Amino acid sequence: MARAEPDAGLCLASCLVRSNRARPGPKEHEADRWVAATAVWLQIPLVAHDAIFANVKDLELLTRLGQ
Repeated sequence: MARAEPDAGLCLASCLVRSNRARPGPKEHEADRWVAATAVWLQIPLVAHDAIFANVKDLELLTRLGQ
């Protein structure tokens, strides 16, 4: 997999993750938001068990939430 350098596309993906997440999360989730934005930007699934990402547009979330 090619290394992806952050650019305007990643920053835009970060803004979309922040604006489209289902529930607001505490400031501790800031790094998680960047990871989710990177998954959206690279169009790859995110494996996470954090409910704040449950309804993020364009994010394929692989989780066991609610089971």
